[in-house]
Amino acid sequence: MKKKYILTTILVIAIISAVYGMKVYTNSYKNANNIVQNKQKEKGKSQNTSVKEQKDNKAKETTDYYKSTDFTLKDIEGKTVKLSDFKGKKVFLNFWATWCGPCKSEIPDMIKLQKEIKDSNIVILAVNIGESKSKVADFVNKNNINFTVLLDEKQEVASKYSVSGIPTTYLIDENGKLIKWTTGAMEIYMMKDFIK
Repeated sequence: MKKKYILTTILVIAIISAVYGMKVYTNSYKNANNIVQNKQKEKGKSQNTSVKEQKDNKAKETTDYYKSTDFTLKDIEGKTVKLSDFKGKKVFLNFWATWCGPCKSEIPDMIKLQKEIKDSNIVILAVNIGESKSKVADFVNKNNINFTVLLDEKQEVASKYSVSGIPTTYLIDENGKLIKWTTGAMEIYMMKDFIK
C-alpha cells in the first residue's frame, strides 16, 4: 500500500514537471522570437535619414547574419546533396538522431509541415548525426518520413554548425544567410512561426 502511494506521488510529480517544463519552453521560445522580430523591425526603421544612409543601413543589415557553411552529405538512398543546391530557397536545417526522444517527438509535426510547404520555396533537410545508414533508413521507413534525411556519420557537419544539443534547427534564407536557430523540440505552430 505504501509503495503504491509513493509510486503514485512520483508519477504525479513527474507529470506536473513535464507540463510545467513544456510551458516554460514554449514561453521562452515565443519571447526569444519576439526579441528577434523587434530587433529586425528596429533595424528597418529609418527616421529622417538620407537615401544614402538608408542604403548604407540596408547593406549593413544584410551582413548582420552569419553566412551558412556549405556542406555535402548523402541521403539514405546514397544520393549526394549539397546545401548550396538550395540557394534561392529557405532551408529548415534540423540536426537529430533516432535515439533522441525530443527529436522523435517533433518528427510527426515536421511531416505535417513538409506536406504544407511541399510546393513552396522552403525545404526541410534533416541531418542525422552519427548513425549508420541502415539504422536511419529503417527509422525513416517505419515513420513514413517525407522530407530529405541526410547522413552525417562522422559528425563533421554537426561540428561545423557547433551543434551541442539535439534537436537543433537552423533557418537559412534564400541567400544562404543563417538567420535563426533554436535548440529543443518544436510543435508545428512553432515551426510555422520559425520559418516566417
